[in-house]
Amino acid sequence: MLKLHLLFVFVFFINSFNAFHKNDYDTLKWIKLDSTFEYNLTKHRKKSKIGSSEFFIIRLKPTNFHVDLIEYNQNKLLKTANFWTDSMNYNFIVNAGMYNLKNEKLHRFFMQNKGLINNQKLDSSAKGIIAFNPLFNTLPNLKLFDLTINELVEIQKEYSTIFQGYRLIDNSGKPIYWERNDQICSMLIIAQDNSGHIYFVFSRSPLSQNEMIDNILTLNLGLNNAIYLEGGSKASFALSFGDFKIKKVGSYVSNYYPFDNNYAMPKSPNFIGFKIISNH
Repeated sequence: MLKLHLLFVFVFFINSFNAFHKNDYDTLKWIKLDSTFEYNLTKHRKKSKIGSSEFFIIRLKPTNFHVDLIEYNQNKLLKTANFWTDSMNYNFIVNAGMYNLKNEKLHRFFMQNKGLINNQKLDSSAKGIIAFNPLFNTLPNLKLFDLTINELVEIQKEYSTIFQGYRLIDNSGKPIYWERNDQICSMLIIAQDNSGHIYFVFSRSPLSQNEMIDNILTLNLGLNNAIYLEGGSKASFALSFGDFKIKKVGSYVSNYYPFDNNYAMPKSPNFIGFKIISNH
């Protein structure tokens, strides 16, 4: 009888663990556009006073894409995200971080692309790194790094395209709350999970950076890194998969442009472009 009881407890424990694991990770209802690319619409934890209070979340496997940095200093084109999907056959285009306020054709922090430097300033406050174009076939096509753990010179030995951004979640999945929390804006971020999936999270309804952090942690996706890309009317992306085409753009920035009426896709100097590998 004791053995039967112990067996029942063991089975109950295993089932409970599996249920917890299943419910605690990846419970969002993903819509597949391709076996390597999917998206989801989900609500904020707390309703915003402005807009739909909705996240548009993209998840992809970077190993099945060619990933390019579309960078102004090399192509001399200042275009919108949907220009690159409509005219240059990219499946997905998204902001490559924040631009330099003194010269919008440059990245705000350090950026290099295959040996060519866009901005050589390594900013000590921006401890997130987005890296792609690996130098070895064994490496992921795109990976996020934390400069509190990895040194830039070490990352440069593995990847030829590298740029900085502000962290939202560190390399162990812990929140990096911002000291300044008095501004809310439309927002676009990049994140990765423990399985190597890359996420892009967009919210037109404004949030503070700390509210974004709390929201994405609540999604329980097993994220181990997240980096702020862009906010306000400069935050944009474009998708093109066959007949499915969509573009999104932000608007609201408190204390600067506190309105939800912008729908014009912005021309930006630097984008990340994804083209699916046909034989994946």
